[in-house]
Amino acid sequence: MLKKWGAMAAGSTDGVPTTFGPSRVIVADDEHLVAMGIANNLRDLGHEVVGIAPDGEAAVSLAREHVPDLALLDLRMPKLSGTEVA
Repeated sequence: MLKKWGAMAAGSTDGVPTTFGPSRVIVADDEHLVAMGIANNLRDLGHEVVGIAPDGEAAVSLAREHVPDLALLDLRMPKLSGTEVA
């Protein structure tokens, strides 16, 4: 299905990506072992983890510094919640 969609979008000029590959990701979770497990799984899947944040403020700082493609955020974190970070 992705291959078909990618082929259909190949002629697109609306800025929609036509290829899929590794993403640059930040992970934010106040539980260190959870954050490390998520980061390891992402790396195993071929993604680049550009930062791991222990709280919301650190997540915002990492996002501004690294401009990731994706941020995986815990909803309940110290300083700023995942919703506030998003």
